[in-house]
Amino acid sequence: MTTLTITDFATQSNSNNATNKEWRKLQKLWHEIDKKQARNQRYEKKVSDFFEQFKGQVQTHEQSVCVAVEKYIRHLLTFIPRKTIKGSQREALYAWIEDELRALDANPFRQFSIEPLRNDFLQAVLNFSHKPLQKLNLDAEELDYFREDLADMIGEKAFSLSDEELTNLLKEPTDLKKFLEMFIQETFHDSDDETHEDTDGNAFDDDFFHHRGYSHHEHQVSSEKGLAFFKDKEITMLYRQLANRLHPDKEHDPQKKQHKKELMQQLSQAKKDKDTVAMILLAQTHLPDFEFKLDKKTFSGLQAALEDKIRQLNQAYYQQQQGSDIQNQVWKKFGGGSKHSREKTITEYALHLSNQVEELEREITELKTVKKMQSVLRSRIEQEFIYELLEHELFE
Repeated sequence: MTTLTITDFATQSNSNNATNKEWRKLQKLWHEIDKKQARNQRYEKKVSDFFEQFKGQVQTHEQSVCVAVEKYIRHLLTFIPRKTIKGSQREALYAWIEDELRALDANPFRQFSIEPLRNDFLQAVLNFSHKPLQKLNLDAEELDYFREDLADMIGEKAFSLSDEELTNLLKEPTDLKKFLEMFIQETFHDSDDETHEDTDGNAFDDDFFHHRGYSHHEHQVSSEKGLAFFKDKEITMLYRQLANRLHPDKEHDPQKKQHKKELMQQLSQAKKDKDTVAMILLAQTHLPDFEFKLDKKTFSGLQAALEDKIRQLNQAYYQQQQGSDIQNQVWKKFGGGSKHSREKTITEYALHLSNQVEELEREITELKTVKKMQSVLRSRIEQEFIYELLEHELFE
């Protein structure tokens, strides 16, 4: 059995147990890992740096939009008690408010909770729907009237209620309130399922920028052979040696202490994943006397582990590019082209946000009367109908 240091084996040209060709392949795999790790780190830094630039230029504008949208929603809520808004128009009003609430909820720059808005929306709907019954025995015509009234609020789901179920709801206002609360909660729950969490815990919708009216152009793969490269006992022994060497409590310098803390996190994750390559890399760098016993069988295991590592790094890179967190979404939307074109795009988007705040304020000012609201609702219903018609023809 041959004994080599990890540095020796990376550049070894001859071995009694492995051919020169096998050593060259091993060396090539090792260098490939270095290249792919550097590539992943560059991409992560590029995306992170660009997001900081983006946030610095648009965060204040985004927060202003959030405040304006909240004011806009509260203005829409004032139309719920208007009895002359009914039928499909009332349904469209509720859908409109729900859309605005979803968009506001999805904004990762929002600095306030939207629960008060949701509760006020629910309460306004409940207050409008509460009509005291003069008698308990309702005929079919009266039930149809209440069913249509309920459908104005929750859509076609109301028509699935039997006469008996509807009668029981109307007899007990508390049951009706619970029913409507459940419906609205389900509506928001469905929309939450379509959002993603970013690294700060903020929900971020894939269609966030689209909704805003702005357009501009872990699963790991491994083999059993690779995982079995080190036995559990050997992994534990190597872990202890590295942990003793890297423990941050042994450092007094704040920078070195932080660096060792990060290394310990890498070490703990490597042990958890049985990532033999990561363990060897740490040992190579931080254990000067580290020796690696290499025979034919172990050589084969190391090769499998290196190949596994390359697949994992490639998959990590793909996941980085496909990530739905806010940093990746911002990069996908605004990160194309040259540095100059990116700066120009961010400036244009910031201007778009400022214009949007002005537009919301203008709509609030103009949307004062029920007659005006009915006109807007008719227009929204027509647009929705045209959209559904085009969508139907597209998929015919």
